[in-house]
Amino acid sequence: MLDLFQDRDGAVTVGDLSETVAREWTGEESPELSVSGDVHEALVEQILPKLDDENHVDFDSERGLVSPTSDARFATRLLDRLCQ
Repeated sequence: MLDLFQDRDGAVTVGDLSETVAREWTGEESPELSVSGDVHEALVEQILPKLDDENHVDFDSERGLVSPTSDARFATRLLDRLCQ
């Protein structure tokens, strides 16, 4: 997942992150819209706010952007596990 942040100069949209996690999780290039929606909802409502609170990512819910912090390795490992 850290590659996704690096490919985008550090910040990604929640939508892009959701699509990437859904693709990796399902192993499908175009996962069903319901799967992407479920991933998006889980990220926005649960995962990203918690990672932001713990200073693993900067999550701007109003702009829909996620940026890694210097402690992003933990968040990356968690997101990678979601994709397995």
